[in-house]
Amino acid sequence: MYFYFWLRWTLPRFRYDQLMDIGWKWLIPSALINIVSVRRLLSLSFRRLNGMESDHNRSVMDRGSESKPQAGKVIMIVFGLIGTLI
Repeated sequence: MYFYFWLRWTLPRFRYDQLMDIGWKWLIPSALINIVSVRRLLSLSFRRLNGMESDHNRSVMDRGSESKPQAGKVIMIVFGLIGTLI
């Protein structure tokens, strides 16, 4: 409780316009960068789970592989459902 009050009394308070400025200039762009980087990381990891290291290997491996289960797609759906529930 002491630490909470100490921080609250020593740090300056932001006005509403300052909070809006921080949100629009820093928080929204950083959130968008985070979304793009996580999507890229996930796509690379799912490609490696399926044994596809590059786009060229993907096109070569996709020929005639309709009967094979796609483990990466299943994992992506499961993670999506878990993330939605959380």
